[in-house]
Amino acid sequence: MLKRQCLLIFSLVVLGASPTALSATCSTVPDNTYNFVKSQMIGKIKRSKLTLAKARELPWEYSKFLGMMLEESGGDAAKVAIHFKEDQKGNYSKIKDWVYEENIYSTAAEVEANIATFLSRTNFQTNFGISQISPDQGAYNGDNHKFVRARLAEIQDLAKSDPDAAIKRCGADLLFKDSNENLRAAFSKMSKCNPTLELKVTKKSTTPINDNARLSCFARIAMFCPGIHFDIMAVYPKANWGTKDAKRKCVSALELEIEEYFNGG
Repeated sequence: MLKRQCLLIFSLVVLGASPTALSATCSTVPDNTYNFVKSQMIGKIKRSKLTLAKARELPWEYSKFLGMMLEESGGDAAKVAIHFKEDQKGNYSKIKDWVYEENIYSTAAEVEANIATFLSRTNFQTNFGISQISPDQGAYNGDNHKFVRARLAEIQDLAKSDPDAAIKRCGADLLFKDSNENLRAAFSKMSKCNPTLELKVTKKSTTPINDNARLSCFARIAMFCPGIHFDIMAVYPKANWGTKDAKRKCVSALELEIEEYFNGG
């Protein structure tokens, strides 16, 4: 929190940013959630070898993701929501509620408990993780779906070859309070399964088949790898999320993180 406060003070004094806007959009964000988003943004710069000019475009996008994630889950990477199909009014039941806390840390035990709970239900649509993604986003044959499948496979391959790198890439070290040993075991388990739902094709429709093993696999990746949510949110229209109108969080702070990174900070 102290470093972020210093960044905000710099914004106020040097950049002339509005103190009301800064305090309203960033001061209430949990430290570990902010650090997770920052690490994903910096990781994107490194992996894509972005120039400073291109990198300066990221805070606008990542601050939107941050706002949406906080409204979707409160920063809880293990959050699961079950949407019952028979409810025509769009009401849904959540396995666990969340409230804003100073820091919200998930656990591997919560992930497994939530998976066991949703597998006991029938006739449902289930969303998983920090931005509430769903298995059908990787099930069909459109370009977005193929992109999601490629990212899922990429994370699984990395978990097999270098579990510690996968844990960092996913941001699990920042959002889970488990030991590294527990996280390695969880990543090993999720690297060996199939997260893609098969499709049932008829003359009238094409729909995913809710196979429990594949649903569980997707759920584990979605919860243990919150970093993959950025990839999925980047290719799917914001309109797909109920939180599409969420306000951006920490724009100025993230902008200063970019400057600091390129200045060798």
